[in-house]
Amino acid sequence: MSQEKQGRVLCVDDEPALLRSLQWLLEKEFEVTIALGGEEGLREIGEQDFDVIISDQRMPGMTGAEFLSQAKVLSPRAMRILLTGYTDMDTLLSSVNEGEIWRFVQKPWNRAELSRLVETAAKLVKEGELVDFETPLENAGESKVLVLSHDPDIHRTFKEHPVDNIRVMHTDNLAQAVHVVANERIGVIVSEVTIGMADVTGFISLLKQKQPEIMSVVVADETDLQQLIKLINDGQVYRYTKKPVQASYLKHLVNSAVSKHWQLIAEPAARARLATAEAGETLARTMMQELGLSFAESMAYPSQDIQDLQPATGQVKTTDKLRHAFKKFFGHG
Repeated sequence: MSQEKQGRVLCVDDEPALLRSLQWLLEKEFEVTIALGGEEGLREIGEQDFDVIISDQRMPGMTGAEFLSQAKVLSPRAMRILLTGYTDMDTLLSSVNEGEIWRFVQKPWNRAELSRLVETAAKLVKEGELVDFETPLENAGESKVLVLSHDPDIHRTFKEHPVDNIRVMHTDNLAQAVHVVANERIGVIVSEVTIGMADVTGFISLLKQKQPEIMSVVVADETDLQQLIKLINDGQVYRYTKKPVQASYLKHLVNSAVSKHWQLIAEPAARARLATAEAGETLARTMMQELGLSFAESMAYPSQDIQDLQPATGQVKTTDKLRHAFKKFFGHG
């Protein structure tokens, strides 16, 4: 590979025209390998290392999500990008839970934006080349899990099925959740997409930008396409599952997220791979508005069911205290 090339990129699709388009777009800055379909892509991964793997979703025999799931095992250091021109919810869920894709790109893509995305991905891989992705990491101590949900069954699951060396903190209010992450070292957050009138996606996005080592497990009654795309691209959500969720499966997700959290604590370069772009003032202002709604709702309708479990630390009783917690953690306010 010549000195000026920024990394190796594998592009996978069953359409030669799309592969030529990607190769033309990227070959000036990267060493590009193309593969016709998932099977050929897996063979290429077996023969050489890649920094970035790009796959189209709709392919015969093996979908892009299925291919990237196997690519994750064969080449865990590579950043994975999924392209798709249609909205298949099962595809998105699979790409999150099995492929752990880095970014989801809808077609038709913006060529300049896709090129910058690949450049960023390759840079993150180079900066994290010493990261050990293979060796399981023992949890280094007590882990704190924050459960943010208005569903008593979710909270009850953690009470009735405790996990060793994990302290679970409970709240059903977004304002209280901000207070907790500002004052506690949270490793994993289990959250719904909406809490009352508040949209939680902005909170998860800001959380990942500020502390990428905090892993997010999202549970939802209904799956909204645009919310899920935002959670993938901006929030780097670790796992996403629809209700109802079995207690054993939720426990498995949390254990996996805790292990990933400790790996990121031990590997600063790995944390950089999950960091998202700096949040703008618009998102911060929107988040403050959501918090205002959440705070007002908590004052008007306090939840005794959640308080009777293991409440989160402290209480947010004034808007000034809420604003202070938000600024302390997110740097806005």
